[in-house]
Amino acid sequence: MKTVKDIQEIILDQFRKTNSRAGYIVMMRVFHFSVIPKLNPKEQDLFQEAANDLINQGILEYEKTSPECLRLTDKGFENLYNVVSEHKEQQTERNTSDTTTNTKMNNPFAILKEAIDKVPFVKYALGIAGIAAAVAIIRSFGIDNSSVPIISILVMLGFMVLLFLFSTLTKSKERPLKIAGYVLVYTTVLITCVSSVLLATSVFFDVPKPIEQYGIFKGDSTSSSYPNIDNRLVKEAYSELDETVKNILLPFSILYENTCFDQNYQHNISCDAEKFATDFNFAVSELEGNRFIAQLDSIDFRQNPRYPDVYPNALWWEIFSESATRNQTKVNELWNKYKEYYTNDTKIKINSLLNDDFFKMRLTDLETLIEANDHMENYYISYAFIKGPDEGKMYKDFLKKLKELKIEIDKNASH
Repeated sequence: MKTVKDIQEIILDQFRKTNSRAGYIVMMRVFHFSVIPKLNPKEQDLFQEAANDLINQGILEYEKTSPECLRLTDKGFENLYNVVSEHKEQQTERNTSDTTTNTKMNNPFAILKEAIDKVPFVKYALGIAGIAAAVAIIRSFGIDNSSVPIISILVMLGFMVLLFLFSTLTKSKERPLKIAGYVLVYTTVLITCVSSVLLATSVFFDVPKPIEQYGIFKGDSTSSSYPNIDNRLVKEAYSELDETVKNILLPFSILYENTCFDQNYQHNISCDAEKFATDFNFAVSELEGNRFIAQLDSIDFRQNPRYPDVYPNALWWEIFSESATRNQTKVNELWNKYKEYYTNDTKIKINSLLNDDFFKMRLTDLETLIEANDHMENYYISYAFIKGPDEGKMYKDFLKKLKELKIEIDKNASH
């Protein structure tokens, strides 16, 4: 549970997001829409206490005038970025230390090298760790089954014995031992050659037996990556991700429905709001279409939706910004909760969406964009989505990444 100090940092973060200076404001409705709903009931009770404490310290000032807001004072500005800077430095140091430690602990090559380089007194204990690390290296090449750890360690020990025998017997001056060494060498070479030929014919000609039947190489990449995976959790992971991806389109669904009606609420027959809500591919194609894009020149970001079924009432930019912030947080939560159950391709698509400039920055920071263009009488949605130096590339890339992630979800959800 968050403390008063934690909630105060959340409040101040709203000022940091917009690079606020002394005298800058954050409207109270931003806290009511973006901050308070994310707190649990007990934390919501602490919000007023946290805000009052910041006001009493002279960091913020409360203004009840329209719009109701919190204003950053000179004292608040002096401390705002110093505090976050120190916090980030400490966090960076901790992350660097953790990363270095994790890299050493998770890298089998590093463990193997350390096992070889350590002092003689512990070389035997570390030698076992080195063998286990070598097994991990072998498994990284895709060889995997339930008995690999034990079998691989035994094979490694066998090869160690062979190497010792090769180096000892072939150098021995006693004729019987020298002959035994050469027999061992030639036998090993012959077995290796025959095994290589049989392996090659199994791979290319299924003779004497298809390679999959040996149970060493898995044909299914998902199964080889997650041998003991819980299918129920896989379905749950993809189901929640699918729901979140659909939710990302919710504000666009409201916008699309509004473009289907003219000023007199006459319906445009080329619109199909019902199909838009149920068919993801149709929705994305409509959002990319010329009819929809042309309508964005007539809808002001500072206005409320004209269609009456939107509750609670909010401006267009608020609807998009709140939805993007909420869904970005949800995708991050799903990543932390289920990342071991997603395939590598799904992980790539999720990261691509999370790092998308339009989703990560443009939609979540619309308030700054609106305030920066306060001098304009009308700030149409097309100005933020389509028009500009990139000619809508950010918007189109966002839709493309969203569609690719949905395809990946549909492909894996049924497994």
